[in-house]
Formats: sequence, structure tokens, C-alpha cells
Amino acid sequence: MNRIFGASPRPRVLLERIPEDLHKGYRDRFPTVVAVDTKSAVDQAEFDLLVTTWNSSNSDDHLRVISFLEPNQYNDVIDTSRSGANRFSVGWVGSSRAREFHIPPESPPELRKFIENRLIPILKEKPENRVLGQRSDTKSVITAFLKTARGGVLAGRFPRDSGLDCWAFPSEVITYGAECTAVAVDLWSLQDVERFPKPVVDWTREPRWQTIAESSLTKELVDLSQLRELTLERLKADELALEQRLAQIRSRVDADERLLLTAQSDELVRAVERCLIEIEFEVRYMDEVWPAGDRREDLRVSLPADPTWTNITEIRGYARGAEVRDLLRIGRFRSRYVQDEKHLPSCSWYIANEFLSEDPAQRPPVMHSNNKEIETFGEDDGLVIGTVTLFDMLMDLRRSELTQDEAQRLLRESRGRLTYQRRTA
Repeated sequence: MNRIFGASPRPRVLLERIPEDLHKGYRDRFPTVVAVDTKSAVDQAEFDLLVTTWNSSNSDDHLRVISFLEPNQYNDVIDTSRSGANRFSVGWVGSSRAREFHIPPESPPELRKFIENRLIPILKEKPENRVLGQRSDTKSVITAFLKTARGGVLAGRFPRDSGLDCWAFPSEVITYGAECTAVAVDLWSLQDVERFPKPVVDWTREPRWQTIAESSLTKELVDLSQLRELTLERLKADELALEQRLAQIRSRVDADERLLLTAQSDELVRAVERCLIEIEFEVRYMDEVWPAGDRREDLRVSLPADPTWTNITEIRGYARGAEVRDLLRIGRFRSRYVQDEKHLPSCSWYIANEFLSEDPAQRPPVMHSNNKEIETFGEDDGLVIGTVTLFDMLMDLRRSELTQDEAQRLLRESRGRLTYQRRTA
């Protein structure tokens, strides 16, 4: 048998391009840890596993790998694998906007716990996540740790060319890299006890050989650990309950108030109607009045406190910008109103939801390229209202930052284009 001199205790962990502030987490858990900027700085034969934020395909075959690669246009390959004689690369090949995550039932308990407590919270904060895949038509060699409802793999493992494991996680999980590596090493020790030996038990920590003070403090630590686990479980249950409530409320809001920002046609008209009623106007839905072949304005708005004040309102939604010819249409409705009622309406409102597929915060002022036309419309007691502005007023009203009287007065007295600065976030 060869005599070996200078060998470091196992497992021997090689860190490549791992942030320096994370090194301590590895050194607290493993007897041998070396951090480098590139693998060529050491002899890879002297290590058992590689933790890297870089491509690991040029790593020695005997190394198991944990990858936290941040893909870019030049480098999205994690490592290479093979199926029979077919050799191919594995990497981040796409993205997913999935919000539903699945942990395979066969996942070991410690890995499942890590996925639930560390990986999933990170993925939930991102609008989209990378998907792991192989560049080959052969049967997939990837075993998922976490996947979407469509089967997209968000983290997993696959065999390197040598057949040994490569674990792949999104780059953000590097924050918990030492904890992840400890889970992997514990599982790998079942496969290769020589490279990943079980830690030697320190007999001085056995209850029989401890003093009363040590035993007392050990019990306090155990109790505290159990309390922490119970607290985390309770917080997780509370978080899940809040997420479910939030999802229910969001669903309701999507079908009600947020239609002011997303809807067209009758859905939008009804959303505006509800909004104006909440501001304490009286609102009449005119499609229930006009015959089908002679439709005019969408709403008539009045005030119980002022029976002389009546308004006609037309409402439109557009994927792009509102059309200036809508102002001419309101002019025709105004003329028909005079024929019927023998006097002019107090004012005319044109309410538009423009660019409805875009972020409302990025939308321009309503009919921003038609200032002259809006000015003329205002001279005839017209007011152009963007639904973003209407939504802002409604939210301030509900937070008591805007009173009913202020909202009514602003809408009644404004002409041209309605301007309003949101008072609360």
C-alpha cells in the first residue's frame, strides 16, 4: 500500500469563484476547503468535490460538482453528460413564468427541506426562472429536484461524463451554498464513504462524559433548536395562509377594480360605473335604455344634491392609444341629448383605458398626442379622463386621502384633461 504524506482530511472541497463572504459557511462544515478563482490554480486530484459558479465541463472526472452558474450569452453550459455513445451539454436552456412548483415525492427528506426553505422562496420572488435542459434528443438524464407543472426543471442533478453527480441550482442559491453542499455530502457518503466519510463522533459530547453544566447547556440548545423548528413551521403555515388569502383577493380585484386598468367594452363600462357610484354619483347604465340599433353614451351621471347637474359619459378601451374620433362621437351624443332634453348636459366625459397591456405606471397621459383636440373638447364642457387617474382617485378615496366632496368637485369642475397626483402608494 502506498504511503501518503500531506493528504488533507476528507471531504476536500474546492470552491471556484465563490464570494469570499460565503467561505466561512463551508469551513465551518468541512475539514478541507480551498477557494480559487480558477481550477487551474490547484491540482484537482487532491479534492473530492467542486462548488462553482462557472462552467465545470473541464473538471476532473473524479469530482462531484455543485453548480450555481449564472448563465449569459457566452456561457450557459453547466457541464457535459452522455447517453451511451452520445455526448452532449447540459445547461440553462430556457425560462419559465410558472408560479406552481413541484417537489418529486422520492426526494430525500433533507433535500426536500432545503428545496422548500431555501430554493422555493428565491424562485417565488422572481418574475421568471431559468429551466435546466440538455442539448440532445435522447432520453433526459436530468433528475429534477424541483419542477413546474409543465415539467420544466428548475433545479436538479445529472451524471457528468464520468457518471458522477453534478447538482445544478440557480445562481441566487449560492447564498445557501454551504448548506446545500452539506446536504449533498451527506447523500454522497452513502455512495462513496472513502471520499465522503461520516464525521468522527466526539465522545466528549456524549451525555455520559459531560458535566452538569455541559448537559444543562446542551439541553437548552436542543430545546432552542426544537423551538426554532416549530416556529419555522408555524411561520411557514402562516405564510401559506396569507398567500392563499392574497391570491383570493387578487382574483377578486382582477374581476373588479383592476378592470379599470385592464378591460375593454362592457367590462370596462361596468367597472367605471362601480367606481363613480363609490364616489357617490348616481349612475345610469344607458345600454339598458337605448335600443340595440341606436346606442349612444354609455353612462349618464348625476348628483342627488344637485338635480340640475347631469353628465353624459362615453367609455372606451384600447390596446394602443385612444382615438380622437371618439371625441366627435361624444359630440353627436351631446346633440342627441339636446334634442331629447331641450338643454345641454352639464358636461361630457370621455373615459379611456389606453395601452391596457402595459404597466400603468409607464403609460403616458391619456391622449397625450392630441392636446389641441382635448383643449377644444374642454371648451365645450368636455373632460378626458384616463382610467389610471380614475383608479388613483379611487384608491386615495378608500384610504381617506381624498374625500367624496373633493373627488366630486374635481370631476365636475375640471375641463380638458383630468390631472390628479396619487397621494398614497
